[in-house]
Amino acid sequence: HGKTKFELIGSGEMRTWVGLKRHEDDDTFLKEANLSKAGVRMVYNTNDTLYVVIGEPRAVSKLLLNGVETPLPEMKFGRVTRFRVYDGAIYENGAN
Repeated sequence: HGKTKFELIGSGEMRTWVGLKRHEDDDTFLKEANLSKAGVRMVYNTNDTLYVVIGEPRAVSKLLLNGVETPLPEMKFGRVTRFRVYDGAIYENGAN
């Protein structure tokens, strides 16, 4: 169906910037947020693909896709994490 409710919850251990785009090459973000405190949420609903950029993935305590807790893709220490989401799932080819 293509519907995705995307939700990130901050850990409070670190701060991070998060940006959502439709495509990697887009110049503008659909939504941006700073997660700086435990429990701070970023929520976005879409019927399309999302390209997600997380500046510091360790600042995210949970990723929920359509209400289901989903692990972030494998991340490399000290690197920005990027991945694609569609229909409530992460695309493997969109990970770092």
